[in-house]
Amino acid sequence: MALLLWLGVAGGLLAQGAEPRRVALVIGNARYVQVPALGNAVNDARLIADRLEGLGFEVMFRTDLTRRGFLDTMTEFRETVDGADMGLFFFAGHGVQLRGTNYLLPTDVEPGNTDFLNAEAIDLDTVTRILNEGAQVSMVFLDACRNNPFEATRGSDPDTRGLARVAAQRNTLISFAAAPGEVALDRVAGSDFQNSPFTTALARHLGTPGDPISRTMIKVRRDVLDLTGGRQVPWENSSLVEELVLTKDPTAPPAETGALDAEFWDLIGESGSVDLLERFLERFPDSSFAPEAEARLRRARAARETAQAEPTEAELRAFYAEPVPPVILQRFWDCDSCPEMVEIEGSELIYGTPDTVVRAQYDERPALRLSVGQRPIAVAVTETSQGQFDAFVRDTGHDWPEACLITAGDDALPSMGSRKDVPQTRTFPSLRQLDDAKAMPTG
Repeated sequence: MALLLWLGVAGGLLAQGAEPRRVALVIGNARYVQVPALGNAVNDARLIADRLEGLGFEVMFRTDLTRRGFLDTMTEFRETVDGADMGLFFFAGHGVQLRGTNYLLPTDVEPGNTDFLNAEAIDLDTVTRILNEGAQVSMVFLDACRNNPFEATRGSDPDTRGLARVAAQRNTLISFAAAPGEVALDRVAGSDFQNSPFTTALARHLGTPGDPISRTMIKVRRDVLDLTGGRQVPWENSSLVEELVLTKDPTAPPAETGALDAEFWDLIGESGSVDLLERFLERFPDSSFAPEAEARLRRARAARETAQAEPTEAELRAFYAEPVPPVILQRFWDCDSCPEMVEIEGSELIYGTPDTVVRAQYDERPALRLSVGQRPIAVAVTETSQGQFDAFVRDTGHDWPEACLITAGDDALPSMGSRKDVPQTRTFPSLRQLDDAKAMPTG
């Protein structure tokens, strides 16, 4: 933590010598043709564009873009943001998610099958990739999950509600008007605001002198909670590696630079972190410590490559060797129709899909060999069926959310989901845990 704080101070000092180049693309889409139009999206974009110009950004301001217009604008923005110190993207309009991918909707989107969203809409990953490739620091603000625009045209689709959680690339901030999977308000009912709650708060606090962006977003979150009566909570994901202040506080005393490379090197200590060593060489290429840093960086990269190397056949056999047999304590049934359970202690298990299995779901690797530990656990002797689980719920009075169904995925592996096109028979396998169900409220 001390090292990260120091990095923030050093970054600010080193940037004082020259004015950073800041580039922003601001888009407001309101006049949708085949899905519900939005009242405040263009007003929101204009308010943010004005605010950013006041903060010294080169601003590209666009409204009511069709897909063709959106793509042309992104091509232009790619050229404009190239080499910038900071790149910023703001979008006000309709946004949806599909299977964890976020899409920004152009005004000519057609309310057809959501499986064609990749052809009809703009993938958010495309936007972040352009920013990350062009600018040293990237910021994304999305006032784009206002409602599900397909509800009014073909019925509610829970898979497209709100926007999905995303991972920020290095030195990137991604901010959403509402939490993942939730919708944001275009306006506050009963108010005369011409802007959404999120944009109102963002324009009010963005660039407050002396405030790092993390403090700005806390203020935005508080304002939105207040404006919406607690119904909407902005959320962000950040991988910023230094403290980011858009406007310096003119009243703050100047900091003393000192021997920055020596201080950084002392804080690194004996660390073999590739990221920290790269960061040091990026900041201080002419430092007297640079030769040693380069040597340590070569060793760190080689060690990381070795750690990431494919396991040998012998290593795989050892990893997936037969586990230590458990001690069986007792057998029991939770109800007459429930599966037989056995309480075991002191065993090992493989958690995840082995590397010897070619096909696996994205979250099943890497496999881990785990010890059960000293506390006993209970497992079903045979695979639990839907009927047995339903009997447990009925006989014990515990409830389970209706959306938690078991479906067969494309790769024939069981998966959690809410699809109802797969027959949910009483003999169909269930992955729901009895202990999880016991934790549910009765009723």
